[in-house]
Amino acid sequence: MNEVESNTAAAEGHLGAKDLRVLLLWILAGLVGAGIAYKYFFRAFPEASLDLRVSRTQALEVARNFFSARGQKLDRYQSSIVFSVEDFSIEPNSDSPPG
Repeated sequence: MNEVESNTAAAEGHLGAKDLRVLLLWILAGLVGAGIAYKYFFRAFPEASLDLRVSRTQALEVARNFFSARGQKLDRYQSSIVFSVEDFSIEPNSDSPPG
């Protein structure tokens, strides 16, 4: 079967042996790629596996220690702790709060 016949067969909705081999190779390459991505995702993006649970008290203590270690006097400052979450899984027009 030459190239013209192969194109004609594909246009008619039939796949030739060469077309099936190419298709199977692409599927295999996709599966191998997906397996590699799954195995090495957290190595490539370690921030995706961080556990960032910190209480408000712990966050304030860490911040105070950070600035005190750099010579800042904190006795005349007030503190404010703001935690926010960017949750993109919520519908944009949703009236209910996240959580």
